[in-house]
Amino acid sequence: MATRIGLVPDKTTIRGSKRADAIIVPAEHSWCIYAAEQARPVDEQISALLARLRPYQEAIAALVGGEGSASRGQLHVVRHFNDPEGEVESLDSRASGLEKLPGQHQLLGWHLSHDVMAFLMSVAAELDVDEYDLQP
Repeated sequence: MATRIGLVPDKTTIRGSKRADAIIVPAEHSWCIYAAEQARPVDEQISALLARLRPYQEAIAALVGGEGSASRGQLHVVRHFNDPEGEVESLDSRASGLEKLPGQHQLLGWHLSHDVMAFLMSVAAELDVDEYDLQP
């Protein structure tokens, strides 16, 4: 894929590969690009990620959407709440005018702009979102 679209991935997996440190044996091949600065709000990370991918948009679309292609695109979003290395909860609600309650995470909510959705559609990508609460 790196050769076909001209972008070196941040990570790859090969279906069925086994490593001593692997917890899960991959069920499929994957070619992954990750957002830098993962402590930012989700929509900012997605915008930064797509800025990195936009120069390769046509090549990705040709690879994923080609006739009879078994390839598929996916934007996979994973959020971990209460991560010890994450942002500290803020109960200051003066800026928004709303009352924040203890335990209400300040990074709840995100949105996809029209440009982001248009990019995903142009490369036939799906959106997959996972959110986890890392309670101690």
